[in-house]
Amino acid sequence: GAEPAAVDDAYRSLRDGVRHPGVQPPRSIADGLLTGIGQNPFDLLRAGAVEVLTVGEDAILAVALFFLQRMKIVVEPSSATVLAAMRAHPARFAGRRVGAILTGGNTDLAWLGRTTG
Repeated sequence: GAEPAAVDDAYRSLRDGVRHPGVQPPRSIADGLLTGIGQNPFDLLRAGAVEVLTVGEDAILAVALFFLQRMKIVVEPSSATVLAAMRAHPARFAGRRVGAILTGGNTDLAWLGRTTG
């Protein structure tokens, strides 16, 4: 999994084996990932031995802009977090087939004002 470092409750919860509350106040460009991890998702991810990687805001924005400029598709920052994590940890994914679900219909493009691209 992947989440912004600024709201890393899932990462900390899975790392520590106990569910941590969401970060308060939650602040990230990835507004779809601001809620804390619930008990059921925590239990499922823990049972599946899922690991969550964290990425910074700049990396998330860079990937969202990459999709827009290079691939001509709109991907909301929450979804861009997935590719940002893959880019930040390339050795973890080298030689593997990786699938990612990308979404974009839930963004208003205000984040474009925060990019330097």
